[in-house]
Amino acid sequence: MQTRQEQLMVILAQSQGWLKGRDLAALLGVSDRTIPSDMNKLKQDYPGAIQTHHHKGLSAGGHKPGRLNQPSPLGLPQKSGRKATYILKTPVG
Repeated sequence: MQTRQEQLMVILAQSQGWLKGRDLAALLGVSDRTIPSDMNKLKQDYPGAIQTHHHKGLSAGGHKPGRLNQPSPLGLPQKSGRKATYILKTPVG
């Protein structure tokens, strides 16, 4: 089984966009405070792997503006509601 931090990295990498911390917390069944704690650990262990933005949320490193409008090579829906449903139904790892 993957650690929660590994699950976060996989979800962010598959999303190819920005996700809010509260949405990640809901997906993983943890408190809203757990996500920033996990993100701080990941940012220390893997500098540059996670990007944070006050309004947009969290993204895997290397995010490029405009990338949200391109289809996901993994078939991940780009609308937030559909994306959350897809992630909840898709096993991680």
